[in-house]
Amino acid sequence: LKITEKVGLAGLQKETLELLALAYEAQGSTEQAYFFYKQFHNLSDSLNDAEVRKEVHNSQMRHEIASQNLKIDTLEKDKKIERMAKYGFMGGVVGLGFLAFLFYNRYQIKQKANEELEYKNSEIMQQKEEITAQRDNIELQHNQIEEQRDELEAQAHQLEKSNKKIEKAYLHIQDSIKYAKRIQQAVVGNPEGIIQAFKSAFVLFAPKDVVSGDFYWFYQTEDHKYVICADCTGHGVPGAMMTAIGNTLLNEIIKVKKITSPAQILVELDQKVQQTLRQSSKGSQQDGMDITILKVSSDSGKATFSGAKNPLLLIRKGEPTLIKGSKFSVGGYLTQREKIFEEHDMMLQPADRLYIYTDGFQDQFGGSEGRKYLSKKFRQLLVDSSFQPMAEQRKLLDLEFKVWKSNTEQTDDVCLIGLEV
Repeated sequence: LKITEKVGLAGLQKETLELLALAYEAQGSTEQAYFFYKQFHNLSDSLNDAEVRKEVHNSQMRHEIASQNLKIDTLEKDKKIERMAKYGFMGGVVGLGFLAFLFYNRYQIKQKANEELEYKNSEIMQQKEEITAQRDNIELQHNQIEEQRDELEAQAHQLEKSNKKIEKAYLHIQDSIKYAKRIQQAVVGNPEGIIQAFKSAFVLFAPKDVVSGDFYWFYQTEDHKYVICADCTGHGVPGAMMTAIGNTLLNEIIKVKKITSPAQILVELDQKVQQTLRQSSKGSQQDGMDITILKVSSDSGKATFSGAKNPLLLIRKGEPTLIKGSKFSVGGYLTQREKIFEEHDMMLQPADRLYIYTDGFQDQFGGSEGRKYLSKKFRQLLVDSSFQPMAEQRKLLDLEFKVWKSNTEQTDDVCLIGLEV
């Protein structure tokens, strides 16, 4: 205890006094225990007062330090606030400038966008107007198409009715033409009459259409045989009408009037055609015919020929002799000079062959180059095939014509007569 007092360890001294008080109390020394308890309490109070004062001092010091720190902090905060205000002002200025730039830039972008939008709106409106105009035009065209369709349907209906009428008329015309063919065949006659009248003969007759503008005519008396081959103007129905006129006039001239000279027959026929067709002036129609007339004596072997444009071909022992007809046709008005038809006489020998024909064979287009057959080639064909029997020669000529023509449209009527006296 003394050591603690001497050294000044008040805390240890306090503990020592408490231990001594507890020890004496345990021994039963009440007075000693009380004594040390009292000192213990006094020292404790003293120590507590010291602690309180120390704590108050420390508290004051802490308060002063805190106050100083607060002032320092306040100053630093003020400086910081001042700096922040300065920097904030500068930042505000910069920010305001940036915002002003952003607003200006945004304004320009918006202005440009507005201009583009306005331009696009203008384009859209223009396109809309164009589309509207196109739609109206399409609608108008649609209406026009509808009207045209209705009109076409009406026309188709009318056309169908017309086609039925035309078809009916066509069938009627075809029936009439077929009937006309039967009449023409009856008028022209049977080729067997010619074939039976001569030693040997053939007739090759190939109309371009149902009826023909070519015709042949035969008449036999006690002394003579008349063989005629004619090519009338046109073919088909118009040509057939001319054949009927020609056949009627020949019957009148040869059978009724008994005119026997081939040249005179042509003169008379020419006049009759002009009278029948009223060809009395230059402006009248000029229809007529190219014709060959051959008269063969029944016993003397003499033959007489006269032609209006068309020739006669004589083949003797393979050698051809072409006798040309007059340059005039029968029919048609002629103002400059009188028509002259020459007459040619000939004495026939055994095996002589005579051919009279129209121009239909030689004028036919065909072959690999689509050209005309031509008269020279045609005459050579007759010469080359003249050694064949007449019936066989006809077959060869018919085959040659069909092969040459092939798929080409027939150009004209064909009439060819071969005779052997």
